[in-house]
Amino acid sequence: QATAAARAAAAKAGAAKPPPDRRPHAKIKSPYSRKSLQPLKQKLHDLRARLAGDIDSMGKEALRADEPEVDAENDADYGSDAFERTITLELMENEARTLRSINDALEAMEAGFFGVCSVCGEPIPLARLEALPFASTCVKCQAAAERLL
Repeated sequence: QATAAARAAAAKAGAAKPPPDRRPHAKIKSPYSRKSLQPLKQKLHDLRARLAGDIDSMGKEALRADEPEVDAENDADYGSDAFERTITLELMENEARTLRSINDALEAMEAGFFGVCSVCGEPIPLARLEALPFASTCVKCQAAAERLL
């Protein structure tokens, strides 16, 4: 049940972002060699494994079958439990979006288009990719997008 919830959250998160091949600059060749990207590829695989485990364990916690019984004495506890489950589900959605970004980055690596800003088409600096290996935009375009929020 938790795994199905995690997949549903991941699918929901992935639906908001267009697939990599529909982004404006998705077909510009990567400025980085496959060999130079090996450490980033490993980092992405490690992150993906950790996030998948986190999502699964959070799902099990949030969707546990043994719901507390509601009575006058436990109303506060029940409300607190419901609030914690809501927060956990929101965290799962956020991690599922990150997982989708990681998968997109790995797909772009395999296709040879990794490290190109999806907005302006310029190379994403290696320092940014080392800090955030699933980044799909350069700092300038990311800052501009955040100003619009």
